Amino acid sequence: MKRDEELISGFLAGSARDLEDLVRRYEKKVYYTVLHITGDREEARDITQEAFLRMFKGLRGLKKVDSFPSWLLKIATNLALDHLRSSSQSVLEERDVEAIPQDHRGDVLQGLVTLEEREHLLDLLALLPPRQRMAVVLRVYNELPFKEVADIMGCQVATARSLFWAGVREMRRRLEREG
Repeated sequence: MKRDEELISGFLAGSARDLEDLVRRYEKKVYYTVLHITGDREEARDITQEAFLRMFKGLRGLKKVDSFPSWLLKIATNLALDHLRSSSQSVLEERDVEAIPQDHRGDVLQGLVTLEEREHLLDLLALLPPRQRMAVVLRVYNELPFKEVADIMGCQVATARSLFWAGVREMRRRLEREG
């Protein structure tokens, strides 16, 4: 199996097959990331297509080929956020995030991800403000380190951490209220 760098080089040299393989490799990851942010399957499909179209157009200008996965996710998440901003789906406003102790190292989401109803978790995720939702999706569903989450979101690492933990706290709070 070719590495991303080889597929990108092949595409830039004219191989449509290498581009196809690259899209196939990341299609599900991009789609599910966007789906978790938007909560809408149709919109997720459209945004995924748009993300790959923008990837296709911008690939020649990508300076650091090793950052391709983060670059592609940044395109997709920005499109998803643009969609949320322009639609009435996002009525919630982002609140100020209180400081979270950095020495907290336990698996905070362990109780959440073991729920039998995954759909319920997605419903809770959809209730978060867009930037908190994005931080949780990138960290949990894409298993990205906070540094990459911050790069994709265009913010400081501490901000990405705060948004993530605030989202997790809010989801837990809602779960506890449901009892």
